[in-house]
Amino acid sequence: MANGEFVRARAAGLGLMRQYAFAEVMARIPLPVKIDSLPDGAEIFLNGESTGRRTPDWVAWNPVETTTVTLKLRGFDDAQETLLGVDCERITTELKRVTDLNRISWEFHKETIWESSVSGAVEAEPTRIGDSVYIATRNSLVYRIDMAKMRLELLWDARGESLSGFASSPLLQDDHMFLAMVEGKLMRVSLKDKKVVWKKPLPGRIYAPLALSGQMLFAGDVSGHLTAWDAPSGELLWQHPLSGEIRSRPIVAEGKVFVTTSTGHLYAYDLSGELVWDVVPGVEGRTQLGTPLVRDGRLYVCRADGTLHAFDLATRKEVWRVSVPAEIRSDPVLAGDLFFLGALDGFVYVIKGGKLMTKLEVGGSILCSPAVSGGRLIALNDTGRILRAEFRDGKFVTRWRYELDEDAEEDFRMRVPPLLTGDRVLVIPESGQLFLLRD
Repeated sequence: MANGEFVRARAAGLGLMRQYAFAEVMARIPLPVKIDSLPDGAEIFLNGESTGRRTPDWVAWNPVETTTVTLKLRGFDDAQETLLGVDCERITTELKRVTDLNRISWEFHKETIWESSVSGAVEAEPTRIGDSVYIATRNSLVYRIDMAKMRLELLWDARGESLSGFASSPLLQDDHMFLAMVEGKLMRVSLKDKKVVWKKPLPGRIYAPLALSGQMLFAGDVSGHLTAWDAPSGELLWQHPLSGEIRSRPIVAEGKVFVTTSTGHLYAYDLSGELVWDVVPGVEGRTQLGTPLVRDGRLYVCRADGTLHAFDLATRKEVWRVSVPAEIRSDPVLAGDLFFLGALDGFVYVIKGGKLMTKLEVGGSILCSPAVSGGRLIALNDTGRILRAEFRDGKFVTRWRYELDEDAEEDFRMRVPPLLTGDRVLVIPESGQLFLLRD
């Protein structure tokens, strides 16, 4: 019923009351009332039964009977109001946020905006350019998601080129795409005519993402070789064998390429291939270092044992280090002056200035980096749980948390960080399902 019809029904009902007995009229014509909430979007229940409507909206009620209105919105306490008297035309309720994580139950998410799937396991973080998200799978397929139109398309089929598929992110430059095949091949593909421009062998199998700076392409493989290529032609410019496997993305900053290895070494080469750094944060051994991060004259790198190190780029000396009480399998996220680390104990830890500030419990084990933007945080765990929180004044406030499927934990293992796009969240489990949620 439209709003105008509700108003006319109220006027008609009140007119009948003036002519007939109150109870007789009320038995025939329920009255409309507008239910509103701050924030809106709360589900409206009358006497414990859902109306199927959300605030702000009109509902019909019978003033002869006592009517209890209950408003339910995830992340907020339930609110109740009682309707009394025929003159009740509108109620507005301010909802209060739930701050105790244990009071919100995990539940199957029934409000996805869009769902789809790709063929093959997704082990590499998607590449986002504007409204487009590019996904490479272990079935040697590359997909593109148009986030504005919520449409999935197959961009490139490399099953004739690759036996093992892709475990690293696709890189795009102009109308070309660079891909690394797990078995140890590097290729450049033209997106205009869907043809391979060049294909080159690598010294070893590759799981680490590629890095692109101008016309130079960098790759690190599990044989421990760092290679630099001319991106247009595919010519090998230089290569160096390093100590240990390379499983993290090389980073180009300050005119250097930084890369880490499984033996705990942090290397830096200038773009001509000359060694500039060879540092071992902590104790040398088989302790994998994550992807380096360079910001404002400092370099940050996290060890798998949970220790975050900060170095001064000019002096190459360590400025501070701080440890969390759990191992780390993902890269830290730097937002402003705050670091967010997802750990195997199921917590997201917050570090500022070399000191541990606080932590947020997600549960399970966290295998991928959280997404952080404008004080918002989305964290995923290894069983398909999604937690949305806000970080205010040094504390977390939980907004909501969902579970994609409580009966299929293995299918929804999360290794790929979520993507925050406006008021939407893109989640990609390892199995290849795609879920677009509204924040």
